[in-house]
Amino acid sequence: MNITTVTTDGICVYVHTKVHPGRPIKILVVTAILAFVAGIILTNSTDTNTSLNTLGTILLLGSIVCSLPMLRTILWNLYGEETISFSTKSIVSQVSYGLFKINPLTHTYDSRLTFNIDILLETDGVKSGLLHFFSYDNSNQPFHLFRNVGYITEEKCHEIISKIQLIFALDKDLFSEYSAN
Repeated sequence: MNITTVTTDGICVYVHTKVHPGRPIKILVVTAILAFVAGIILTNSTDTNTSLNTLGTILLLGSIVCSLPMLRTILWNLYGEETISFSTKSIVSQVSYGLFKINPLTHTYDSRLTFNIDILLETDGVKSGLLHFFSYDNSNQPFHLFRNVGYITEEKCHEIISKIQLIFALDKDLFSEYSAN
């Protein structure tokens, strides 16, 4: 289950999502670690060319071969965090995998922004999915601007959308006051 907090300072909306690992990922990680350790112990404590040494080699290589391609997914599901900042002109996103933090990505748009949630999961009556943002090009054709990384509940999605709409309304009010002066 992800924990998402939504805050605003009146100019930007900040969404911070922290992944809390579920039981399946914990079991996968523990199994891979146990296979790796058992492989090391068996290869180092038995004579070469024995069945136990071969089993140790298989466990050692198997844990590496099975875990390495999924390392990014494993790190995301154990330590993942995503921070998104919305303004009336851009979306800035930064993803962290615990030890590794990806550089922030800025997605600019021309103040026309639409969004929807793609519901992919329902657990205990709580619907969650990925939040998609679209903008428009010079020909008024929509293009996919950004998609969040972690699942967001439908309730949080509505909270994010209402706060984004509020900053757009505030920005127009500030702009009209500035233009009047």
